[in-house]
Amino acid sequence: MEAKRNWVPLVYGYTVCVIAVVTFLICATIVVNNVFDLASPIQAGFGTTLSSFEAYEAEQHPASVSAAARPDTASEATLRRRYEALRVAHVARVQFQAWKAIVTSGLLLIISVALFLLHWRWMKRLGAAAEGAAG
Repeated sequence: MEAKRNWVPLVYGYTVCVIAVVTFLICATIVVNNVFDLASPIQAGFGTTLSSFEAYEAEQHPASVSAAARPDTASEATLRRRYEALRVAHVARVQFQAWKAIVTSGLLLIISVALFLLHWRWMKRLGAAAEGAAG
């Protein structure tokens, strides 16, 4: 009966350590991806091309417009204002989302490291106690 009780803490301890390592790896990947998004927020995400005004303008005025579609007849100044407004909003959104993900993943990184270290030390003590009891 005592041998069965000794396995429960070991299984629990090693399971927590494995989960902590997996959580750490996933969160580290999320942090790295979001650091890249912060470094280049214009390239992050999908949707309207905002890398340059020319790319935005080309997307707004495609070369082949079908007869059913009405082309945008806005002036270049209006298009430039739209582009700048979209660009500023996109950068702000990407930065907010990246910082949010970095902070939440960073907290999970810290918690996973703390859980791993606490349980690993506890497992070492259990192992030392088991060796002392056996010897």
